[in-house]
Amino acid sequence: MKKIFWYMMALALIGCAFTACNDDEDKVVPVALEVVKSDVDFAAAGGVGTIQIKSVEATVTATADQPWVTINNANAKAVNFTVAESGESLIRTATITIKAGAASQAVSILQSPATMVMENQTITVDPTGQTATTITYETSMTSAPVVTIPADATWLKVTAEAGKLSFIPDTNVTGDRETIVTVEQGWKPVQFTVKQEIAYLIDFYVDVLDRDAVTIECTPTEYMALTSGNWDVQSPNDWITITKTETGCSIDVTENTSGNVRTGMVQILMDGQVIKSYPVDQKIYSYKFFLGNWTFTHDQGSLTVTIRENVPGESYYVDGLYRNNVVFGYEVVDDIPRLTLVSQYVCPASDGVHHMWICLRDAAKAIYSWANGKFVIPYNMDENNQTLTFTDEGHWNAVQEGYVAHGFGFYKFTGVEANSNTATGSYYKRFTYAQTFTR
Repeated sequence: MKKIFWYMMALALIGCAFTACNDDEDKVVPVALEVVKSDVDFAAAGGVGTIQIKSVEATVTATADQPWVTINNANAKAVNFTVAESGESLIRTATITIKAGAASQAVSILQSPATMVMENQTITVDPTGQTATTITYETSMTSAPVVTIPADATWLKVTAEAGKLSFIPDTNVTGDRETIVTVEQGWKPVQFTVKQEIAYLIDFYVDVLDRDAVTIECTPTEYMALTSGNWDVQSPNDWITITKTETGCSIDVTENTSGNVRTGMVQILMDGQVIKSYPVDQKIYSYKFFLGNWTFTHDQGSLTVTIRENVPGESYYVDGLYRNNVVFGYEVVDDIPRLTLVSQYVCPASDGVHHMWICLRDAAKAIYSWANGKFVIPYNMDENNQTLTFTDEGHWNAVQEGYVAHGFGFYKFTGVEANSNTATGSYYKRFTYAQTFTR
């Protein structure tokens, strides 16, 4: 019986031992501090972030080692923080340290650098100030850029927001002007050279004038009403006379008999100050200048011929050279006016069709060309010795190497075109060697 008793006691003790071991294994030890999830990457614009944690401690604290990270609150479940906008050119980092009792965890925060796709440039703003000039650009920042305008540029305002600049000028009636505006966003400064021309208060523009006298009318533009000053027009040149009227002004330019191309000036004034100057250029010649009588010189003497209008501005009739009027063209090359002749052209007449032939002669007056082409008689640009002198501009040398044309003659073919096979008896020649027209 005793053996059975001790045997039963031993089994009971073994059972108790096993039961105590199982209780220890099922017991859970609390976690002091654990980071579950966190926001660690931020764009340059910044933002709000959260670090999710687990902790059995009642008090949880968090600190950041950089001033651009602000801890909003911390508890046993999360730490909330704010990342400020970055204006730096490189990636920046910060560390948030979380403490719960004796436990601590460190979380690294990364922020991308600021970007701004905009370069130094020159812009021209509206002279009247009625329309703003807007510049858009790409940026990773949300804050508006900082704009610096020189103190003396009171005529310009700039509004700025992220990705957009608007340049707003005043109406300009004082003369062309410019200034430099500095725009800074983050680490990058950009400079704008801002230019503004004067508003065209007077509707006045002239191309290069011909020699002839001319009257030019000008009127105020709609922008004149934007000003509060008194305007006037004047010229320092005695060959330009300006008369101001109730509706504008009248500008009279005299014929240019000075012997040279000349340049004058028309000036717009506001309250007695010159605010805009317009150049007035005038030639020594014009299409009409060549009209009238000239002395035609040739190998048999000279005679008076009359140049009269054919196609206005393009060509002339020359009376007196032939029984049928010879047609001369008019052109300007390198600012030199000249009459032109075509080696052969059709000349209708009452007695049938004539082919007028302009034949080249060399210095010996012996060589002539049947080649087609245009030959010219340029004006010498001498007011006191007005002369038109023939030149072939190298055309004859191209036809027959080594020869230079010094003059020309007129030949008339009736009913047939001139060529090397035309019978010599079928044409009528006159002025076999001619060179100049003088006046």
